[in-house]
Amino acid sequence: MRTGKKFKQNKKKKVALILTALALLTLIMGTFAWTSYTEWVKNHMQSKGFEDGRVSIVEEFPDTEIGVGGTLTKKVNVTNSTSTDALVRVSFEEMLHNLEDTATAAAGYSTTDAAGFPIIFNAAEFTKTGSQWTDKSTDLTIDDVVAPSDIRLYVNDDKAVIFREIKMNASQWPEGFVFEDTKIPNVPVISGSFVTGTKEAVVAQKMSGVILKKAATGKWNVETTHGTDPLAYWGFGAVLGTKTDADWAGQNVFVSTPASSPSQTAANYSQSLIDGDINFTMTSVTTDLTNIKGEKWFYDEESGYFYYLDTLVSSSTTTNAVLEAITFPANNQKFNIASYDLYLGMEAIPAALSALTEASNGGSFASGVTPTPDKDGKIWESNGFGWGLDAGKANEAALIKYFTAKVTIVE
Repeated sequence: MRTGKKFKQNKKKKVALILTALALLTLIMGTFAWTSYTEWVKNHMQSKGFEDGRVSIVEEFPDTEIGVGGTLTKKVNVTNSTSTDALVRVSFEEMLHNLEDTATAAAGYSTTDAAGFPIIFNAAEFTKTGSQWTDKSTDLTIDDVVAPSDIRLYVNDDKAVIFREIKMNASQWPEGFVFEDTKIPNVPVISGSFVTGTKEAVVAQKMSGVILKKAATGKWNVETTHGTDPLAYWGFGAVLGTKTDADWAGQNVFVSTPASSPSQTAANYSQSLIDGDINFTMTSVTTDLTNIKGEKWFYDEESGYFYYLDTLVSSSTTTNAVLEAITFPANNQKFNIASYDLYLGMEAIPAALSALTEASNGGSFASGVTPTPDKDGKIWESNGFGWGLDAGKANEAALIKYFTAKVTIVE
């Protein structure tokens, strides 16, 4: 009897999974009974470094900061913790939120509208209780006119700093941006916070200009058209861009964009499907089944999957990681404020020939079955009755031939 089985997502599985355990595959009373299994792991990365517009990506698992053009180590292996040999393949889904391509942070702007999305800096040095800085905002003028109430002036002896206070809503940031982290202060705030359940906070927008104290009035004045350093509001010059996503293998578990055909070309398998400037280190992957040369993974552009080229025997782990690292581009302003999610999908079937070729229902539930989603509306489910490799497609025919010599389960 062959059955499909669905799984409700377990939030406790969202951990730093370097090794992804396969679900149980069994042999019962000498009769071949099997189910194919799917598991997904979310890897969230986001920018950090608002003070100067630098590019930094923070990886949730573990919390690691990298600089411009930096690389995150992300080794992805699979462990078979069951008593049955298995065949394994991996797929990707990606989601990116970032500034528009035209966004820059090279200079200040003369108006807040022109500045667009603000460059935010940590004003705690000036505003915290007991600071050496004194709030002189009521004495600030711009071109000898009382300054707007949202522009703050702090003075310390002969030094002065100005910035703009902005009340921001979490909805103005990229979807999936993490505002609360016990280890990393993602967004510096003046008051309020973006923690869970709180939607607004007051932040400080970077400003610059020449500030002069007038002895006659005691006022501090800044000139909007100063000859060498006019008053400026610092920002990226554009609003946040819209979400882009990509599905390598047509699973549509977390993203809405269906896979194209091919999902990602064999020539570009080590690049992100949504942004070619994001690169994957995948030294154990080949795209030529006729010349394997010791590689452990094969990327099939026809299906969008990475196939492990050995049988993953019981209680063993893949010997080479399919993904080793992710590198983000240098000198690309759109990554100054960005949120990137890489969803890793793993599918396992018993090491039996029929499991490769049995028709698949593509992950859909059986007729009359109503799934119950978790609080995020997501469901893990099996991919049906096997991988359904098609002998009519060149790569898949080659995979069937290759795995025929690898399978260990006699049916």
